[in-house]
Amino acid sequence: LRQKPSNPIASFSVQNAGSHEQQRNPAPHHAGSDPRAINLVSLPKRDAFDYWTFGASMALALVGIAGIVVGICTLAYLRKQTQHMVTSERAWVTVAPTDLHPKLYPAWEAGTPPTSPPVPQNPVRHQLPLTLGNRGKTPAQIDEVACRYMRIASMAELPDEPVYGEFHPHGGSWLIPGDGYFGLVDLETENGILYVRNVNNLKLRKELLYVFGIVKYRDVYGDSHETRFGYHYQFPIPGTVAADGSELIPRFRKDGPQKYNYAN
Repeated sequence: LRQKPSNPIASFSVQNAGSHEQQRNPAPHHAGSDPRAINLVSLPKRDAFDYWTFGASMALALVGIAGIVVGICTLAYLRKQTQHMVTSERAWVTVAPTDLHPKLYPAWEAGTPPTSPPVPQNPVRHQLPLTLGNRGKTPAQIDEVACRYMRIASMAELPDEPVYGEFHPHGGSWLIPGDGYFGLVDLETENGILYVRNVNNLKLRKELLYVFGIVKYRDVYGDSHETRFGYHYQFPIPGTVAADGSELIPRFRKDGPQKYNYAN
């Protein structure tokens, strides 16, 4: 007689049931045998020495930061002092009318200007003398100069950005401290002639004369600079007198938008 084989499905179910039973009852293990286990160790309490060490470390860190700040401030101060020394020793070029109180009458024009056509064959041009000087402590090299002289109705006619026109090269000519030279600039309008009617308009404050220009130069350190200048000539308001009671006279005064009077 042959024995009847067991049911394989039942056998599989029993094995599965056994395996689940084993999963529900895992074998005990020690923490040291599991690499994922973490051993917690309590740290000792800090004592006075620990606090003293921490305080000393913080104090040293603060001293180091303070030293860095002091070093940066010292370098900035030394740089500022160096720039001040260079600035105080460099060249400073200035330009101004040679005479701030010129009188507008025929003697200044070397003859009475014509009041109406015909104009003489060789009329006297109205020219304004300007003095270019060096008030610095070292020489300057003049590279180029531009200047204009005109009649305008008011200062409001001037554009914010000056229009200098043609520049005249000077080839880096030297200008020593305390020295200077002057040049003449022609009046631009009406062939450079200042007529009697123009002078009358100036006296009535209907017009004014304005001269402006720019000088580009270099100092002995090789740095480039420029001096911009602007002056207007106007008669005083009729009837006004000076503080001492004397009569006010017309003169050139520094005036114009910000970009007309600037030096670096």
